[in-house]
Amino acid sequence: MRKKVTLKEIADILNVSIATVSKALRDSPDISESMCKTVKSLADKLGYRPNLLAKSLINQDSHLIGVIIPDLRISFYSEAVRGIYEQARKQSYQTILMVHDENPDIERQNIEFLSDINVDGILLNNAPGDQNHELFTRLREEGIRMVCWDRRLDELKFPSVSIDDRQAAVI
Repeated sequence: MRKKVTLKEIADILNVSIATVSKALRDSPDISESMCKTVKSLADKLGYRPNLLAKSLINQDSHLIGVIIPDLRISFYSEAVRGIYEQARKQSYQTILMVHDENPDIERQNIEFLSDINVDGILLNNAPGDQNHELFTRLREEGIRMVCWDRRLDELKFPSVSIDDRQAAVI
């Protein structure tokens, strides 16, 4: 079983507080330069990696975007997700891809998971029906930005990005 190195372990080894370790890793001005170097050196040696989910709760900014699609086997979605991924990376965001297989129950699980890990936004290609509209509305009220793509939720007035399939087919 994998065991991550924690701030507490580093603090215990150096006989300092967890707050001191945290501030040293962030180059806080109230921590001496020598302590910062000592903490960072030990953190590197032990393989410390920050808990990004905990950090995102504190900062209210995860730099994660959830992308939900109906089916991986349709080339349109893989091409679109590739473009989303590339643009997100340019803005220092990571993308999490989830698939609902046109099933509203799976869609709900995916959206709740993305909400639980505090994503900054969700790009949704929604499942058929209105089963999850209440959830979508609640998440918007909680501050999670959602944009529909390829499919629209006009009745909920979510922003959307779509193409005109007929016009796109014209040469």
